[in-house]
Amino acid sequence: MMNAVKAQTVKRWTVLPALLLVGLLSACDQASQLTQQVASSVVGIVGEEVKKQTDGVIDQVASEANQVLQPLGLNASHIASAVKAQTAQLAQQVLKVNGDWAQLTQYKGKFPQDIGLLTEVSPIMPELKQILGDDFNAFMKHMSAPSTLQFDRVLYVLGNKPQAGKQDSAWLLIDAENRKLEAGLIQNGEVKVFSSKGEALYRPAEVTQLIEKLSKGIAAK
Repeated sequence: MMNAVKAQTVKRWTVLPALLLVGLLSACDQASQLTQQVASSVVGIVGEEVKKQTDGVIDQVASEANQVLQPLGLNASHIASAVKAQTAQLAQQVLKVNGDWAQLTQYKGKFPQDIGLLTEVSPIMPELKQILGDDFNAFMKHMSAPSTLQFDRVLYVLGNKPQAGKQDSAWLLIDAENRKLEAGLIQNGEVKVFSSKGEALYRPAEVTQLIEKLSKGIAAK
């Protein structure tokens, strides 16, 4: 049973496809690229319970990778050690659950999924859940392929690009200085706005254009 669970976890991280690329590279470059790809995959899953399993999963991958690496003179266990070290280093770059919101400004231009912006370890998550309430899952669905984190007086992220025949998307505004959020949800042309208490946040032009393009009207909450 445990082996089946580990196998599913490894597949979810898409580590093995990276190993199959080994035959296309020089031995030195193979080890370097493999280390970066696997470490990045591990850091991308930022839940605390998953973190605890990280080393075990890496060891499992290393064991299964031996048949690919040994003919090339590479030792999978050595690469696994390098991955663990790099994972620890990369983990320091992602957001911390109790961190200062001001840290968000340094991530301008990065994708939310690369820094854990919309995960349980993000400092904005408690407030985001608070303002969205029952609409949290719908919001996250429309933020599954977001834009990069941008800045225009406030930090902001645009949600998924509308698909053919559907007028659905979302947006998120972050006032890092005052620890305030505005989350917007557009479904079938209906717009809902969820805001932190206090004065409304400045809305960047890109967000306004998204609303005007897809909406039939705004329903504030």
